[in-house]
Amino acid sequence: MGSKLNYSSYGKQYLTGQAKPVSDHKGRNVTPPDFRKDRQTALAHELLKPKYQVYGFKSSDLLVNLSDHFRNSAQIRYELLKLRARGVAVKMKSKLFYRVIQKGWGWLWLEITSSTYFKNPMISKNFKMDAAQLAEQPSKIEEAYDLINQGLSQITREFAVIQ
Repeated sequence: MGSKLNYSSYGKQYLTGQAKPVSDHKGRNVTPPDFRKDRQTALAHELLKPKYQVYGFKSSDLLVNLSDHFRNSAQIRYELLKLRARGVAVKMKSKLFYRVIQKGWGWLWLEITSSTYFKNPMISKNFKMDAAQLAEQPSKIEEAYDLINQGLSQITREFAVIQ
């Protein structure tokens, strides 16, 4: 990576338009990649390897490493179309190779890290609790207050003995 990217401003400017459908070079509407799906995330992780930015790749090359997620290279080409329409990957002229550009590498990295760490925070997770556990919750809090009060009264008694 020759030049450094300012990811804070980069994320604000570049990521805002990436979640909307765009038109490809033929004028077709292309849906955005969905990084909630395992196959799209696996593809993004694979494309983050530096060799794809330097040397390029074929969809059949990716199929070797992503055979758990894709059945054939046509499925990979479909997912690559979504990335190509957004300028993440480009097709090399007069060749059958694609290449991940630096801006695209940065976007993939931001997308994976933000979806892994920020788009699904723990506070939004659903916790399944039995009704009995929910009913016991106030009594546990009351027990905790009683323990605190017992501790404080013990401390105050000890201070009274010292004086």
